[in-house]
Amino acid sequence: MQKSEMGTSGIREPGMPAILGDDQRVKRAVREPLAKHAGQRIRIRATFERSSVKRGQHNYDTMEQTLLFRNICHAGTGELLTEHLWFTAGSWSKGMLGGDIVEFEGRVTRYVKGYFGRRPEIYAPIAEDIRIERPTKVKVIHSPINERIERLERGST
Repeated sequence: MQKSEMGTSGIREPGMPAILGDDQRVKRAVREPLAKHAGQRIRIRATFERSSVKRGQHNYDTMEQTLLFRNICHAGTGELLTEHLWFTAGSWSKGMLGGDIVEFEGRVTRYVKGYFGRRPEIYAPIAEDIRIERPTKVKVIHSPINERIERLERGST
């Protein structure tokens, strides 16, 4: 077994790509409970907190909307997988409000993040992380705004 095929524990982790090589600069910042599901498509329950913007990944002059989700749990077991994840917004996220509890399916994958350019003044260490991508079957389970509307309707009738 080559060193590039080893995980953080020194043994090869299933589904771990050998893209990191022997580079000692790579920090592994893997979310362990989520990493157990690497390569699988799972149903997630999370709380939408807020949106933000970031510079475009392929075009630095454009801005992309991002979404912050907290308390990422496995919908079937309730196991807390990670404290938070950021997603790029898409048609799947239209109409979400802060505090909405959302369920969706997504694929758990590993990726390498950091700055890979040649400008020495930019410091962004290279790290391996894990994400959930390609969210589908999105469903808002609970919305605080709907709860407030229902309370107002009950109080006024």
